[in-house]
Amino acid sequence: MHAPSRMQTLIRKTYLFVLAMNSLDKGIPISVAPVKYADDLTNTELLMGSLPGQMQLAINEVDSWAKSYSMAANVKKTKDMVVSCRKEAVNPPPLTLNGENVERVRRFKLLGVIVSDDLSWGPHIEYMLSKVSPRIHYLRLSKRAGLPADVLLQIYKTFIRPVLEYGSPVWGGLPRGLAEELEKVQSPVAGSSVYPTNSYLPWSPGDGMRLYVN
Repeated sequence: MHAPSRMQTLIRKTYLFVLAMNSLDKGIPISVAPVKYADDLTNTELLMGSLPGQMQLAINEVDSWAKSYSMAANVKKTKDMVVSCRKEAVNPPPLTLNGENVERVRRFKLLGVIVSDDLSWGPHIEYMLSKVSPRIHYLRLSKRAGLPADVLLQIYKTFIRPVLEYGSPVWGGLPRGLAEELEKVQSPVAGSSVYPTNSYLPWSPGDGMRLYVN
C-alpha cells in the first residue's frame, strides 16, 4: 500500500481545516457577524443602546466549537473593543472566555492594521512610520555607499513602499496632518536621487496621501 506523501498529507489537513472553519458560523447568533481569515476570527456586532448584545453567546459557541475539534480558544490573544463616536463612554458588560475576563482594549492589530476604538488612524500611521524609518536610514546608507539609482529604487520598492501602501484602501483618505507625516518620511527619499526628477506621481488611496512611484 502506497503511503501518502508529505504534500498530500498537508493538502488533506488544509482541506479538513477549511471544512471545520466553515462549520463555525452555524451556532453564532444572527446579530453577530463573523469575519474569518485563515485561522483568525473577528466577531462584530452592532449594539443598540444599553442592550448587552449577543457577543457572549457567540464567544461561548466559538469555545464549544473549538473543543469539539480538540482545540482551545486562546484567551490571552482574544481582545474586546467597543467602537463608538459618542461623547459619553459606552461600557457593555465584560466578556468572559473559559472563566477569564477578555481584555478590553482601545486599539489592536487586525491583519497588520492598527484599529482604534474611535476609528482614527493616528496609531496605525505611527506604527507604520516606526517600522519604515529604519529602512529609509539603510536606504540612505546604501546611497552613500555608491549603489546605483536603479538598485536604490528596487530597495525602496521592495522594503519601503509595501509597508507604506499596506492596507491603504482601508485607512486611505487621511486628515491633512497624518498625510503630511507620511510626506515627511518620503520627501527625503524623493530628493535623494533615487528617482529621476520626472518620476513623481500623485497617488491617493483616499484624498491626500501621495507616494513617490516609478
